[in-house]
Amino acid sequence: MVASVLTSGPVEVAFEISRERLASLYMSEYGVDVRPYIGDVDPIVCYRCIQTGFEFFAPAGLAGPPKFYADLYSKEDNESWAYQKSKWEYTVAARFVGSGSRVLDVGCGGGDFLATLGADVSKTGLETSRFGQEQARAKGITVVDSTIEDFAPSSANAFDVVSALQVLEHIADPLKFLQAIRTVLVPGGRLVIAVPNNDAFLGAEHELTLNLPPHHMGRWQRQSLEALAEILQLKVEAVEYEPLAEHNLGWYKAAFEKRFLPATRIARSLWHRLGYSKAFEEYVANSRQSIHGHTILAVYSKPEG
Repeated sequence: MVASVLTSGPVEVAFEISRERLASLYMSEYGVDVRPYIGDVDPIVCYRCIQTGFEFFAPAGLAGPPKFYADLYSKEDNESWAYQKSKWEYTVAARFVGSGSRVLDVGCGGGDFLATLGADVSKTGLETSRFGQEQARAKGITVVDSTIEDFAPSSANAFDVVSALQVLEHIADPLKFLQAIRTVLVPGGRLVIAVPNNDAFLGAEHELTLNLPPHHMGRWQRQSLEALAEILQLKVEAVEYEPLAEHNLGWYKAAFEKRFLPATRIARSLWHRLGYSKAFEEYVANSRQSIHGHTILAVYSKPEG
């Protein structure tokens, strides 16, 4: 019987996707064969934690190993989104890093967030992908080839700030992952998490390839992020939303139309022929700064003493 990976409490089925459909999506969009990573599980089921609203895929073995990420990120057409030098969450997260801080970036990828921090900051990255390690080390970042679970026992109370930016959604056992992070934080230290915001347009699409295993194992919302404070005995300092980015306008519009327009061809044809589609597109473009976009960021502090 499946239980919540955060609370061990009751769950409900959010949605399902067949093994064949999942494999087809990855192959057609990214040229990656995921069948070796998902085994014979069919269908793949997304469960929702009743208490926290957190949605997760089971079994845990669906999570992609380092080889999956090597296959996915090393494809030339995929590199532009895999490791981006500039992201909204980098700027916001940097505001919570004080001068002289010892910073650990878990799942540092190509080291781009750490590279934005000042020279007076001590910077360490954890990364298991060789592709990411090479890019981060080329930027002068100290990179440890380790998971946070293996790293934590020898690094208790060692860091003032720990960041996990676009990482937590990939983790099959987020509670164990976060408990390890708490271990390495000094009392009074900060944890900064950024994840895709499934309260926004991302959550409306159940066949968004990169929001599915073996890439993503969890779908986070504000409710589930705030629930972590009680679970981990942390204090929420801030929750911030990325405004809808210009390059996501088409994605937002497509998700809206898929969710809210009637499925009939006649209704969709009228939507476009009568100019509603164009008018909606212009409205979104003009209002995007007030629309929640791809990412939600939460900041927590560890109690003193």
